[in-house]
Amino acid sequence: MMDQVIRPTSISPRSYLAAEVILDVVTAIIVITRLVWNYHRSGKLFSDDYLCAFALLLIGTFSGVSVVLNSTFFRKPSDVSMPFLTSIAAAGICTGTAAMYFAKLPLLVLIIRLFKVNKTLRYISYVLMAVTAAGFLGASLLTIVRCSPGINKLGDPFLFGCVEATIITGLTRNSLSLVADIIIFVLPLRSVAQLHLPLSKKIGLAVVFMFGSFAIVASIVSLYFQAAQISGKSSSYTTAALVTAVECCIIVIVSCAPAFRVLGSQCISSLRTSKSFHSFAYSKSPSRTLTRNNPSNKREPRVVASHEYIELDDHANLQSVSYTSQNRQTY
Repeated sequence: MMDQVIRPTSISPRSYLAAEVILDVVTAIIVITRLVWNYHRSGKLFSDDYLCAFALLLIGTFSGVSVVLNSTFFRKPSDVSMPFLTSIAAAGICTGTAAMYFAKLPLLVLIIRLFKVNKTLRYISYVLMAVTAAGFLGASLLTIVRCSPGINKLGDPFLFGCVEATIITGLTRNSLSLVADIIIFVLPLRSVAQLHLPLSKKIGLAVVFMFGSFAIVASIVSLYFQAAQISGKSSSYTTAALVTAVECCIIVIVSCAPAFRVLGSQCISSLRTSKSFHSFAYSKSPSRTLTRNNPSNKREPRVVASHEYIELDDHANLQSVSYTSQNRQTY
């Protein structure tokens, strides 16, 4: 019955490979830029930086397995062994689930650090980590058990049981992922609105988390393809896998947004400083010329200290909000 499973998908092997390479390369460039900038700025890397790099590694592994699986569907059924097919399917589920989970971790760790004075938000993040890990692991174990040729008797029941397990696992995983994405990207918005920050900074932080709407859309699309396989509307497992890769890449890219926000602010500030200095240097005013030539009037550039991803004044405002709310509860 291999001919009922080994069928060409809607995406050719060459197109699928190109799509995965583009996704991985773009994500890798953004992650590497984030790591280099954070190390240059802070002299070290933080926990979410390491998690982001590890998530990128898992996404690349998942992409490689998906490419092999997609190419397998274009081979002759007689050339594909049942143990190989079930093993590669289980590997795709496991690597995809791991990539999806670790893609979310940098964002959760970032939320904990940015809003660590907010105990409720911090505890919700920890609970979400634990529940998501348990759900993903349980869903993956189903596929591992039912797709392992070493513990199952080879035959049509084993093959179709493996296919059914991958669909159930994908559906469960993506449903849980959708709920987690909504919580991750919606929950911090209320805390951002309560910060005593300039409106522009509030909008900047809100936009960072609202970018997660793209990941939510990708999760919904991936969930649709998983559900379509159950109803018999689609047999393209690799299409759902490709959308899952897109979702993971988007989440990792969104987790890099705060670092790029600071990098962009620094670049704009440097350009403004350079422009101001250029105008000052070529000014024809005698008083300005005298000031420029007087060594005693030279000023060192102002260095703004920062606390990880949030400037110190922003972090102080976060603490003041927490302390104010605690005092109110005390009285």
